Amino acid sequence: MSSTRKKVITAALPYVNNSPHLGNIIGCVLSADVYARFCRKSGEKVVFVSGTDDYGTATEIRARKDNTTCEEVVKCNRQIMTDVFDWFCIEFDYFGQTSNAVHSKVVQDVFHKIGDRIEEDVMQQYYCSRCEMFLADRYLTGTCSKCKCYGVQGDQCDACGILLKTEDIIDPECAICGERPQLRDTRHLFIKLNELAGDLRLKYEKNSPGWSKNAREIALQWLEKDLHKRCITRDLKWGVPVPGMNKVFYVWFDAVIGYLSFFKIHVERSENKEFESLKELEDEFRSYELVQFMGKDNAPFHTIILPAILDLVANKMSVTEYLMFENKKFSKSKQIGIFGSDLLHNEYGVCDLWRYYLVKIRPESKDSNFSLTDFLNSIADLQNNFGNLCNRVLKFIKNGMDGRVHFKGVLNSSTRQEFVKKINDLLSEYKDVMCHIKMKKGLTVLSEMCMVCNNFLQKAFDHKVEKEAKNDSFALVFSVIALLADLFEPFIPNICADLHQMCAIEPRTIGDELQILDEHSIGENVRPLFVPLSEEILENLKNKIK
Repeated sequence: MSSTRKKVITAALPYVNNSPHLGNIIGCVLSADVYARFCRKSGEKVVFVSGTDDYGTATEIRARKDNTTCEEVVKCNRQIMTDVFDWFCIEFDYFGQTSNAVHSKVVQDVFHKIGDRIEEDVMQQYYCSRCEMFLADRYLTGTCSKCKCYGVQGDQCDACGILLKTEDIIDPECAICGERPQLRDTRHLFIKLNELAGDLRLKYEKNSPGWSKNAREIALQWLEKDLHKRCITRDLKWGVPVPGMNKVFYVWFDAVIGYLSFFKIHVERSENKEFESLKELEDEFRSYELVQFMGKDNAPFHTIILPAILDLVANKMSVTEYLMFENKKFSKSKQIGIFGSDLLHNEYGVCDLWRYYLVKIRPESKDSNFSLTDFLNSIADLQNNFGNLCNRVLKFIKNGMDGRVHFKGVLNSSTRQEFVKKINDLLSEYKDVMCHIKMKKGLTVLSEMCMVCNNFLQKAFDHKVEKEAKNDSFALVFSVIALLADLFEPFIPNICADLHQMCAIEPRTIGDELQILDEHSIGENVRPLFVPLSEEILENLKNKIK
């Protein structure tokens, strides 16, 4: 790959009031991090951005209940989220927040630029006379007309997952005081998606070949139905102010612009430059390939809304399906599932084990399931295959070759060539599947590479093989161990840092073929790569499942 390629990699903005569970983590930030690490190791320039989506009614309601400010709610919740992402070793270039003043300015600049796509119109909205306010989103509750479940939040029913019109809410209530609200006319701004349908279709046809299958399907579902104008403002205080109106922008409008504003902040800081205009910023952003990661719920906002607002369309888009927990939906209130905050004190094992397993079960094309049994079996397989291979080779070199890799030149040349070809073929396959964001397949290829090495070494212990030829076999496999330290690094960075240290090799850019290392001394502190899970950790995991 050319070292001049540049990529902006984005993870969908997590809502600051949500506590991320395992499905949220693999759906966006962890997947994006693995891909960003791979791209960096492939010699590409990467800007990896995300940030908290700070605005919305949930923050206002929480602040009211806690008798505090929205800013304090965001500060507290954001800290929890960054702690989780730090624990998972997510290497953002910039992790921003939408309540940042720079973001507000960029949103308002975009709003002014696309004025011809926006119109003002009247809509009916519930108004609470006691609270003297229009009830936007979660300020309104009631019963869903479809599934008859109580607890609708604004225009969405969490029980059946449908989006609701105002008239679809039975017995509406104000979520603050419980009073029954009345419908009133109110003026809002709308983006005219109906007039942009043709242009959005062209953008889809040009860019969607680089999207995951479910992203294409979701976008096509929207494009094949009549697109209607969509409200972009709310009668709230907490949000990006709308110029000239006593309103704020709806969170879905400002959140997708966060990628552009966070990119601006990062580039201006890291390159000591200042963008003089929105056009200059957009031109710089478009000079990068755009690669986006998200869960399927966010797909419409990135395939339809983002192109409508910014004329930005992802060159590659990876959309995950749902992750279940022991065949149940994650639920904080029902205490179903493992959440990021549960892992912070290593009571359930270290970061790399969770990174590895979540990628292994990544719901790339269909829903997948976290299973404790499968988790433990998968970790055991990694230890037995990759971990034991590394330990076997390094211990042999340390004890049987005085810690020095040195070829005697007695290994059969055809045997060596055949082995190297197998490794290079697998290396080529690994690079191809990772470029296409097939991370689960990437792990499978690495497992195959380990098995090729183990089988090759097994033959070296044949009683007919001379000692020098055996030593040459281990010296050759050492070069693959060093390669695996680089190839596994996007998935398990801390373990690979230990492996690099034991090999006494600095991390390298991923090349096109195996680099044979000779006359090289390994590190002194050779030790097992993996520490078995303690009885205490196993007990903690079993109790969590219960």
